[in-house]
Amino acid sequence: MKRIRTIVFILGLMPVAWYIYQIQGKLMAQTRSSKTILDVISTPDDALALCPRTVTQMQDLVTKVKNLTRERLAILKNIPATERTFENTCRALDTMNADCEKVMSVISLSHMIYPEKELRDAAQQLEMELQTFFVDTLSLNKDIYSAFIDYVNGSKAQEHLNAEEEFYISESLKDFKRSGYDLAEEQQAKLKELQKELVQFTQQFEINIAKDVRSITVSRKDLFGLTDEQVAPFLNPGADTYTLKTDYPTMDLVLENCTVESTRKALWNEFNNRAHPENSEILKKVIKVRHAIAQLLGYSSYAHCNLDDSMAGSPERVEHFLKDIEQRVHRKAEHEFEAFVRELPKEITLTAQGRLKPWDARYVMAHYKKKHAAIDERAIAEYFPLEKTIEALLELYEEFLDVHFEQIDIKKLPHADRLWHNDVKLIKASSKNQLLGYLFLDLHPRDNKYTHACHGSMIHALRDKKGNRIIPAVSIVIANFPKAIGEKPALLLRHDVNTFFHEFGHAVHALCAATELNAFSGTHVKRDFVELPSQMLEEWLWQPEVLKRISGHYKSGIKLHDELIAALITIKNIDTGMFIKRQLSLAYLSLACFNERVDDDMKQEYQLLFERLMPYQEYCPEENFIASFGHLMGYGAQYYGYLWSKVFALDLFDYIKQQGLSCEVGARYRDMVIGMGGSKDPYALLCDFLGREPNSDAFFNDMGI
Repeated sequence: MKRIRTIVFILGLMPVAWYIYQIQGKLMAQTRSSKTILDVISTPDDALALCPRTVTQMQDLVTKVKNLTRERLAILKNIPATERTFENTCRALDTMNADCEKVMSVISLSHMIYPEKELRDAAQQLEMELQTFFVDTLSLNKDIYSAFIDYVNGSKAQEHLNAEEEFYISESLKDFKRSGYDLAEEQQAKLKELQKELVQFTQQFEINIAKDVRSITVSRKDLFGLTDEQVAPFLNPGADTYTLKTDYPTMDLVLENCTVESTRKALWNEFNNRAHPENSEILKKVIKVRHAIAQLLGYSSYAHCNLDDSMAGSPERVEHFLKDIEQRVHRKAEHEFEAFVRELPKEITLTAQGRLKPWDARYVMAHYKKKHAAIDERAIAEYFPLEKTIEALLELYEEFLDVHFEQIDIKKLPHADRLWHNDVKLIKASSKNQLLGYLFLDLHPRDNKYTHACHGSMIHALRDKKGNRIIPAVSIVIANFPKAIGEKPALLLRHDVNTFFHEFGHAVHALCAATELNAFSGTHVKRDFVELPSQMLEEWLWQPEVLKRISGHYKSGIKLHDELIAALITIKNIDTGMFIKRQLSLAYLSLACFNERVDDDMKQEYQLLFERLMPYQEYCPEENFIASFGHLMGYGAQYYGYLWSKVFALDLFDYIKQQGLSCEVGARYRDMVIGMGGSKDPYALLCDFLGREPNSDAFFNDMGI
């Protein structure tokens, strides 16, 4: 699902090169400073020490990066034009922005995952303080622009730059223009004010989602269809009532298995009204502010501005892409619906218009799988205990990518007091005795934690000109998977396993992509390309040999048997049409929110899209899903990127599968695709790897069209 966005120009205008805040540690050449945010990451304890666990530690980190940024700007400004080099100007800017992003990432993650309210509140305040500082200090800074232009128009001609450095300069020049450096002073002042407003609105939008943990209270008879073991965690102490929260494991369990419609409906309704009405009002403000920013920058809409630096390039091209998929998938979705309703469960009734109620859809699908494919997802989950599944996944990646993973005992580290929760794990990744980085895993739900699944980079990997890694990566995967119940370990549904493969795919991308410049390191790629590596790796879960390998019953260790694996693969396309239709509705919605029609009622727009694209399901006027659609903040108009990158991901996987899932092809994939980060145009990366231009054949074949 969603990954944590990189801090790009603070307000989501998405400049790729110099405004991306990443992490290095030192200024180069004349800009070398004795003060750095972090000199070296070489041990697991260094990674853990990144995490502040007191308000004072957070404040000190913010103060340090602000002071260091001011010092670096002063050094940069005072270099004579004739003495400018790539190292003391371009790389210095890249490094400065790197430290800014590292601190921003750490502070932002703190209020996403820390259990303590005091720390979350402090992190929220400090994040706002930092973003305001970045707007005031870095945004539209004439000294930065002058330094860069002086170098490009002057001494650059005397230097021999490599391909990555040249790409950095060309991308940066586009970003300067896209960011408003050619605006008049009065317009720039207005732009800054709008940026500050946007910072406040987008941050509050996401905070409101995280803190709105809704629930319903029911009796045991309201949970018919669930076993005593399944409902035990929901029992209220000293009472005969059960509290169901709107976290994903609970939603999955109830919507797919509870036979009582009133319970499914009540929980579904609470989930789809999170952060309403607050976020419904904030979204209106975000739309207007982003439109005003785009207008100042010379774009007809924020969507045009947002997509200007993407693979797609424009909303018009995206709409053409989406309409092509819509037309080709329509009939398949109809066939799926007809199959599902042909033999409805006796407790399900359609609406007067012959549609599924939204809280019934997943129950109907689960029933269909059990009846027609003898597949019970809860029973299959018993073959995917979390610990063993993760171990098997790591072994798979070790062989394919030649990466070694080692779990670290965090409690034995000197900075063990920095651990924010006992559930958290730490993994060390290396290859050929070279440290690639560290990965935190925070995988279970708890109150006030980020409610979705994502990957976030704390430090991006760097290498020198000879290819030697000089800074390892540090990342985190956040998820909300079920916890162990009594003697039974945490068991993953197949879509949980898929989610872990997906987010771990982002982590592998971050670990493997060490570039010379922070701006291109790790997952700092075009937004509509970033989901490709993770979605490509999801496809492994449909390979019989992989399913066999990573499965093992939590009691006996027995693998999934061949007949069941065959049945699972048979139903792979059971709902791809309906799923793609849902993705299309969200992609169209994200475009509609940020087009020229600023005053449109987005709830009504969503209803129109829903009814057009999903006529088989009833729209519920009481729902306010859009208030918790967090992608509208981080992804803006680019939600289409999931489908866009899926097309390329399946083409890539089809090619890899034909070559064989071997370490040889894995090495090529690592070196030529994910290992390049954003240092080369992603379309060119794909052409280089495939030996041809990518196409959509595998995508439609995979869906059974």
